[in-house]
Amino acid sequence: MPTKLWLHQEIAIGRGLSGPLALFMDRGTGKTRTTIEIIHSLWEEGKVQRVLIVAPRRTFGVWRDECEKWYDWEVLTLNSAARRTPAKWTKLARDPKPTQPRIAVINYEAFIEERTWKRVAEIPFDLVAFDESTKIKNSKAKRTKRIMGLVKHIPYRYILSGLPVTNSPLDLYSQMKVIEPNIWGLTTEWSFIHRFAVLGGYQHRQIIGWRDLDRMTEIINPHCFRVRKEECHDLPPIVFEQLNLELTGSQLLWYENMKQRFLIEFEASGGKLTAANVGAQRVRLHQVTGGFLPNEEKKYVEVDKNPKMAAAMAIIEELTLAGRQVVVWCAFRPEIYALERECKVKGITTSSC
Repeated sequence: MPTKLWLHQEIAIGRGLSGPLALFMDRGTGKTRTTIEIIHSLWEEGKVQRVLIVAPRRTFGVWRDECEKWYDWEVLTLNSAARRTPAKWTKLARDPKPTQPRIAVINYEAFIEERTWKRVAEIPFDLVAFDESTKIKNSKAKRTKRIMGLVKHIPYRYILSGLPVTNSPLDLYSQMKVIEPNIWGLTTEWSFIHRFAVLGGYQHRQIIGWRDLDRMTEIINPHCFRVRKEECHDLPPIVFEQLNLELTGSQLLWYENMKQRFLIEFEASGGKLTAANVGAQRVRLHQVTGGFLPNEEKKYVEVDKNPKMAAAMAIIEELTLAGRQVVVWCAFRPEIYALERECKVKGITTSSC
């Protein structure tokens, strides 16, 4: 049985049942659970059968685990490899009376890949939710244009973000059009810029500031539910969030080899990495998931792109942009160095010990 909802979640669910809604909720306030409860209520009312969740791949495990945790629902995860799983698409498209809502989770890149995009467009979804909706803030991007075409035919539409504005108010233009296509009463992004931006610079076409932000807020407020963590007085002191990430292909191969054979072989250099006992094996397995392994000179090298690094940076960016401080514990120094490099690229100040 589902546990008791927090007050702000109950309010958000009540508003979400009425139709499209932007869920602008801080990290840790339960956006995923709130969305799942909206889906459940609408499914029980017979209003939705097929649900599309669009999310970064690193959050696939969160959606799968949360749906299973609260309602024992099966979730089909379909990324760029979905073309190799036609049975999943058939199940989504042809099951007329499912015993549970048919839920598919895809990544944003699916709207760029032609074959996957065509399959998505063919399925009559009743509800769509965009997790980390700032991914569609660029109205000129191919995936944003295709998303705008798709949502026209879906009655229940939701966008989820803890930080909907990362650069400027222009970030809201495309996101809010998913909720209400005519929300701005303007035909183009340039019209939006002329309405709310202060222009100057070369040929008077560069944005140098913004105006009438109170009016912008008035426009979006009826279509948004906004809550900050400090406003949620019934939240526990500490909210734990577990992210389950998928290993890359090479990481998975190395992990299985070390687990079964106590050995990793590097094809490029012809070198080998071994573990003398179970204790050493566990350290090696931890290193594989971290994306760093010692070479024959006992120096750490980055052997693969690390999904954990991308997930950590997404969290760090979101929290620092919101003015929060972040403490990160790492298992190995190379992970610290990698995070420091990534933070430097993003202009985030760091210190380590």
